[in-house]
Amino acid sequence: MGWFVVLSSGLALYMSWTGDSFDPVREIEKFRNENRRDDALDLTRVFRESPAGDDHELGELEGNLEYTTGEKVKSFVWNGAINGEVYDSYSGLGAISSDLCILGDLRDLGIQSWNYVPNSEDFDRFIMLLSASNSVLHF
Repeated sequence: MGWFVVLSSGLALYMSWTGDSFDPVREIEKFRNENRRDDALDLTRVFRESPAGDDHELGELEGNLEYTTGEKVKSFVWNGAINGEVYDSYSGLGAISSDLCILGDLRDLGIQSWNYVPNSEDFDRFIMLLSASNSVLHF
């Protein structure tokens, strides 16, 4: 346990000596630029509750990162259920809900058939086999 105290103290001294301080806004912007909107929103909420950053600036960031109803529906239906792509929690819920019924199997069959035609590297035989067998079982 003593090594942890020495290591953390050394790190704190090094950061104060170099003047490199932690900027929560910079980290939130980094998450947003990496298309990790849910993570950026969670980080914004955590830092708003702590005295680590400017509450006004963090409040504006939180307002910009919040999902509108239209964005939630688009993410759930278009990204998740129709395309099967997961970018956030709403698209993940859409993808899982469509995977539990025949719609997800037909979607995956269509996507893999489309990828097979140009002999694309995105073609996945395993997904094609699972989707085809599950579609047959549904009918």
